[in-house]
Amino acid sequence: MEQAHYYAAVLNYLAYKAVQLGRPFTHHQLARPVYAILIAGLSWNEVPEDLREKVIQKARNIAQGVVRREFSNQRQALLGLFKNNEEFRELIRLLDEYVDKERLNAALDMVSGTSKI
Repeated sequence: MEQAHYYAAVLNYLAYKAVQLGRPFTHHQLARPVYAILIAGLSWNEVPEDLREKVIQKARNIAQGVVRREFSNQRQALLGLFKNNEEFRELIRLLDEYVDKERLNAALDMVSGTSKI
């Protein structure tokens, strides 16, 4: 269950970063998100254990504290989560501090378009 929480958090991080950077989502991803995690350096074994534990705890807290709402699209849902959930903002900050920005951009190239919205 810990890995499920970890990877859910990492995938939400990558999705949020695409939104934050104004990048469009690519549909029909297949295995691309898995490759993006590897490219970003965020695989389970690559991340220090203390950071993994923090990410897992944040993911659990987010899951328990999120208020169910309907959004018109994923972009709005992620922006709303960032605006209204301190745990999600902290998750983004933790991973931002760890991730190499060049690797992040390469990962986002894998799962999103490069044009700005």
